Amino acid sequence: MAEQPTALDTAFAALATFDWGQDAKALQPIDEAVVACHGNAGQRTELEARFTRLLSQPLSRAAVEYSCRKLCLIGTAACVPTLAPLLDQPEHSHMARYALERIAVTAAGDALRKALGTVPDELKIGMIASLAARRDGQSVPAIAGVLAAASKADQTRLAVAAADA
Repeated sequence: MAEQPTALDTAFAALATFDWGQDAKALQPIDEAVVACHGNAGQRTELEARFTRLLSQPLSRAAVEYSCRKLCLIGTAACVPTLAPLLDQPEHSHMARYALERIAVTAAGDALRKALGTVPDELKIGMIASLAARRDGQSVPAIAGVLAAASKADQTRLAVAAADA
């Protein structure tokens, strides 16, 4: 006899097809699991792995946003390789940055610094703002390089974001 899916299994299945305008009540078991996993490393690791598996497939912007919001609470270095590629995608970059700037591991800062050199110009100010939010002193040379290469019009905007770094 096949094992019955748990409420958490059902919620992750709903998240895989979730989009704005749908009832988020179906995701409540995930919210509860995120709260419950604090203090339980095994549960936290398994929950993080479920999010990273989910984020490795095509998802709606709403599902990516939801997942990133949860990973910023429970994420470790293990989710950084999944979040980092989202930094180059204009539709997902903001939420990936949101998660990475709050995940207190060196790998998250490394991913943001690396992305600063590769993201489209319109995303650079966001990368700088996230590095500044992390108080990432290692990013200063990279930010200086971006400022030097920017157009005169962009230099002011970028410099304001960089002032916090």
